[in-house]
Amino acid sequence: MKKAEESILLIAKGITPGVLAANALQKRVNREAPAKQRRVKNRHLNLEAGKMVSDDEFIRALGKEEAAKAAKKKVDDVGRLAKKKKATEEKITDKIAKVGPSRKRKSAEETAVTKTARKAKKSKNV
Repeated sequence: MKKAEESILLIAKGITPGVLAANALQKRVNREAPAKQRRVKNRHLNLEAGKMVSDDEFIRALGKEEAAKAAKKKVDDVGRLAKKKKATEEKITDKIAKVGPSRKRKSAEETAVTKTARKAKKSKNV
């Protein structure tokens, strides 16, 4: 009884069973594509024709490859850090150049001269 009432209400709203079926089909057809999965990395050795490799040799070769990759990454990291450090140093020198020379501290002689000049002004005003 409920289904009949629901279908009557939907038809009254202008939603026919054909529209419902088409909508469900369209949702299935237009759903998102499945996410691509990464392939497992091929770690086989590059062998010349007819060369046999034992397990120990294979493991040593893989170890050498991984060590070479780690060394290369370390060198790249050091280079990148050096460039970054140089860039920050350049920024700092540019900022200093834009600001201009900083105020210099007065020497003891200059402070003594200004003190005597202030005292002279006070004595004239009194």
